[in-house]
Amino acid sequence: AISRFFEMGLSIPEVAVISGHKDARMLFRYTHLRAEDLVKKIN
Repeated sequence: AISRFFEMGLSIPEVAVISGHKDARMLFRYTHLRAEDLVKKIN
């Protein structure tokens, strides 16, 4: 779910508030971006 928020374009502070993570390291630990979505962004 965390990854989907980033894919929707939410910022780090916005996702942190929604998820309740106070530490960016923990937030990123649960972020798993899909390779195909990243490829679409750079093409």
